[in-house]
Amino acid sequence: MSIIHAMGVRTSSQIYERNLRIFPFLEIFRGLLFFIPVWVSYELQYITLGQLAFLEAIIMGTQLLLELPTGALADLIGKKKTVILGNVMYCVSLILYAVSRDYSAFILYALANGIASALISGAYEALLYDTLKENGKEHEFSGVNSKLNLITQISIASSILLGGIIGSFGYIYAIWATAVSAFFCFLTSFFLIEPFIDTEKFTVRRYVHQTTEGFHELFKTEYIKRISLFYILVGGITWVFNLVFNVPLITEQGFSTLQIGIIFASIRVVNGFVLFKGLRIGTLFTKRRIFFILPIIMAVSLLPGIFLTKWTAIISVMGILFCSTSRWVILSEYTNNEFASKNRATAISTLSMAVGIIYVIASLAAGPIMQWYGSVKIIYSLLGVFTVVTIIPLGLSLSREHKIIDNNKMI
Repeated sequence: MSIIHAMGVRTSSQIYERNLRIFPFLEIFRGLLFFIPVWVSYELQYITLGQLAFLEAIIMGTQLLLELPTGALADLIGKKKTVILGNVMYCVSLILYAVSRDYSAFILYALANGIASALISGAYEALLYDTLKENGKEHEFSGVNSKLNLITQISIASSILLGGIIGSFGYIYAIWATAVSAFFCFLTSFFLIEPFIDTEKFTVRRYVHQTTEGFHELFKTEYIKRISLFYILVGGITWVFNLVFNVPLITEQGFSTLQIGIIFASIRVVNGFVLFKGLRIGTLFTKRRIFFILPIIMAVSLLPGIFLTKWTAIISVMGILFCSTSRWVILSEYTNNEFASKNRATAISTLSMAVGIIYVIASLAAGPIMQWYGSVKIIYSLLGVFTVVTIIPLGLSLSREHKIIDNNKMI
């Protein structure tokens, strides 16, 4: 028996094999969001629509404030420990949610949920990437991430349909079912193994230094600045549609609750399969094409907003959701490739914080505009114009740069 085995220390290959077996189970439990079809109706039993919107702002605001500190914490005490802590807070938040019956109780839930999101966001992705990098397989990140994303999309789609059925017997049952799945996610995270790569002992001084270093990862070179900005703009715009505008758009078209569940479940599964299959064809989703394709899809999906009909609205939502999923599956690899391992979780959290800022700004600005226009459609067209003016030029610039790089490699 080797000394390493005798001491109970795993080799990098064993860590790789273990974690790659555990991540799919985590994605299943993370995706079982049974409460999605009922959360609005549940909350409106106890609070007003305005208070409901403010709760979402509390969740995002809390996550924004803690993104950098929790990212630095993950880089110093370990990504696994931070993920476990985040899952604990997520369980706590859902329990608080299930027992909330007044506005103050819902505020406690929102704070706990925001803390959980901040703890998990950077650490989880960094743990996956470092697991691959330690074995020299970081080039597999997009492929592995697309498989995990496909699992997540199927899990979410299934839970949306089941949540509607469970919720028909009582909203609270769908919420407790989600809490149970969160608890299993917490238990499963203990089976992960922290990679050896770039670990440091925690101190307050290192913590402050880590936060600073992680933030500067986004500005090390002109290229990293531009690719980070591209990630932030695509992520921020698509994320706010994903969480705020898409469901109201489809609802405006007169679809029933059951039809809405089927529509979004189907879109998630289709997008997951398209990305999964596309990434298996190594020459299809290249950097040169992605930097060009994503902004074009966004513009085509958003610009016709005020003219959308019942069925074209579905196509628009499908395009935006595809770009949102691509941000996680494809663009995450591009940014991860540029970050040092010891600063990765902090850098990822910085990107998430910037995405969240765009989310908050777009959400706050959209309220009075929708009130004046009387429909969410105007937001699609306005942010479509924003995409044409900002994201398309940046994407074309990055695409041309990689075209030059590809041509030089062929010489």
